Amino acid sequence: SNVLKCWGYDSHGQVGIGRDGGYAYVATPTEVVLPDVRKVAVGGEFVCAMAADNGLIQCWGNNAASQLGNGISGKLTAPEHVVTIGGGVEIATGRQHACTRLGGGGPVMCWGSNGYGRLGVGDESTRKTPTPLLDPGGQGLFLGQDLALGDSHSCARSASGDAVWCWGWNWYGQLGVATFPDGGTVPAG
Repeated sequence: SNVLKCWGYDSHGQVGIGRDGGYAYVATPTEVVLPDVRKVAVGGEFVCAMAADNGLIQCWGNNAASQLGNGISGKLTAPEHVVTIGGGVEIATGRQHACTRLGGGGPVMCWGSNGYGRLGVGDESTRKTPTPLLDPGGQGLFLGQDLALGDSHSCARSASGDAVWCWGWNWYGQLGVATFPDGGTVPAG
């Protein structure tokens, strides 16, 4: 079994050990009760982990922007039995958003804060649960891979691996396209 241990600033329960944060620190690595962790992504005051081979994703910590993706309000101080989504093969987090790629050739799905279109779903409305991205060419769902999320933008390699697509805020040119300062609300490459 793969054990997850976390430590550090615990203001919103992001360490995942079940206490109600405050402004406390956890100074030593402490086990998070979540069996067989395969992948972990650390966002701004929240954490998402993928457990076992079934790709179940659970998130905990700050949920002010719905970044836990579980459809509920309020923070979680431990990975309780609230599953964000199953079937994931990849997980990435930004400051207040997260994305996963589903297995079996499935789409990229994102949730949380959507300021500047960082979720890539075509608008700027927050998503409380995982929402599939549309293909930039308008041909179904976006099947990206190798997800990378920043503060207010996101990127992924195309399923074929021959292009990188980015979306969200572009104030510093981080999307690699000349649309300053507002990048786009859908993947662009």
